Amino acid sequence: MKTKTLLCLLPLLTTFVPVVVRAQSGPLIRYDFASVTGDLIEDVSGNNRSGSLIGTGVQGADKTGVSGQTGDRAFNNTASTMGYNTVPTGGGGVSAPSLGNLSSFTVTLWFKTDGKQPLKNSARLFDASNRFVLAGLASGRVALTYNLGSGNSGTLIDVTDTTTLANQDPSWVFIALTYDGTSTTGLDNVKIYAGSASESVKLIGSNSSVSITGIQNLPTLYFGVNGPAGGRAFDGWLDDIRVYGNASTGAGALSIEALDAVRLQSIPESAMTALFAGGAGLFALVAWRYRAEK
Repeated sequence: MKTKTLLCLLPLLTTFVPVVVRAQSGPLIRYDFASVTGDLIEDVSGNNRSGSLIGTGVQGADKTGVSGQTGDRAFNNTASTMGYNTVPTGGGGVSAPSLGNLSSFTVTLWFKTDGKQPLKNSARLFDASNRFVLAGLASGRVALTYNLGSGNSGTLIDVTDTTTLANQDPSWVFIALTYDGTSTTGLDNVKIYAGSASESVKLIGSNSSVSITGIQNLPTLYFGVNGPAGGRAFDGWLDDIRVYGNASTGAGALSIEALDAVRLQSIPESAMTALFAGGAGLFALVAWRYRAEK
């Protein structure tokens, strides 16, 4: 009976330790916007890939980050106009240096609109120099597209959000895209995920393409804008931007469990405390049941 009780409760216990039991390599780039000097954004991944502020984008005030705690700052792009084309009406963004050729990669970030208008007008969350593009739709949802690039035309793949997870205006939303070029069939090799401070990460869209496999080049990366001219700018805040990648294997495309571990790292301490308090409560329940059945 004691063994049966432990076996019944074990699956519940394991749900409270995702960060402990699942780990991944660190990011190639990470911007938390705590340290910005002039237009230079410190790369806190330790890989010395500093980012740059573009146009009207600025470092946010204290407590504007996801946690809302002292010392937590976000990127403030609220001087932008959602999705418009040029600097006067477009606004600002963040640029990051090229990561070169990768067999797989993941981009994660948090975004929050300024509440005046929803994510729309193809406002950019991420843009790899107009190849991999994560942008807003008129519905307030997100879409991930892959274009052939300069001098070519046509979209090779289109992944559209099938949920409302990314449409939580104006709350913080965790968003991620993954690409795995090691799949020889192209089966679901491009995916988008979303979550929030209160909701775990969920798959919100995926697609397959035999045309997009193998190594992909990631040139200059842009967040909240489509390029240095300030077009298609996102109107709101961005925080904790990360890029993971691997040059030779599929390890750069993080699993949903690893993505949720990334999400949890930005949640206020009170939420994390409640999470592990729940886990401690279950452990106490197991111990009590075990003693009662002796």
